[in-house]
Amino acid sequence: MSRYNSGTIEPPLSRLKQITDVLDCEVAELLPVGEKYGHWELDGEWLGIRNKKALEYGAFRYSII
Repeated sequence: MSRYNSGTIEPPLSRLKQITDVLDCEVAELLPVGEKYGHWELDGEWLGIRNKKALEYGAFRYSII
């Protein structure tokens, strides 16, 4: 586990799937998205990863988590 935390190795997809089964979420929700994107949700429902620029143009009325 410490090798995962240090970034020495990446966890296999099968391990990520086990984690998402316990958390009741999708694998994509565990991934970092960088500065240009965010995880979006509305009323507790995850809507996916979207470009943050959409907020500037008022295209979406969702909150970024």
